[in-house]
Amino acid sequence: MQVFLGLYFDFNNWKDVPLIRIANSDIQRKLGISCKFASFTDLVNLTGNGTYKISGEVNEAYSKAPSERSKTDKELMKIDERVNIVYMIYKGDFMKLFPLKDGTHNWGSPLEAVQKASGKEDSVYLSSIVPVLSEALQTNNLATVRQVSESIAGYQKRFSQYSLPSESKTNAELLYYKLGIF
Repeated sequence: MQVFLGLYFDFNNWKDVPLIRIANSDIQRKLGISCKFASFTDLVNLTGNGTYKISGEVNEAYSKAPSERSKTDKELMKIDERVNIVYMIYKGDFMKLFPLKDGTHNWGSPLEAVQKASGKEDSVYLSSIVPVLSEALQTNNLATVRQVSESIAGYQKRFSQYSLPSESKTNAELLYYKLGIF
């Protein structure tokens, strides 16, 4: 969870951390890395126009029939998947925090929730609450973190299409995680 939330809330400090596995030594040499892990910036040029350094090779690998793909092609596809996961975490695609106001039981990221918002007040809340939480986390303002967390929980309870787990169930699950039984 710390890595996940770090990538989401503090991507600038995580973009240079080598966490994307590169098993193929030829690909490692092409990227100019000396170990089995690459950072996001080793694969994506963020300073220029955001180019993906192995896009040509990845596109070529995907264009081949599955039976024609080499080990290198398969490794490129795995690397591509890993890069996309990191990028999706950074963009918030996995942060399904808010119930969507679309008549379903679906939940979505803050961006998805803003798109389904029912009014201006709702849109302003949804678009500003995560940046407020991020700033509070980065400045270690625990009172604001608690307040924002309670606000998000209240929003979830108010607009969820079904009843959420009780506070005692949530506390039991948190205790289970803290005990680290397994």
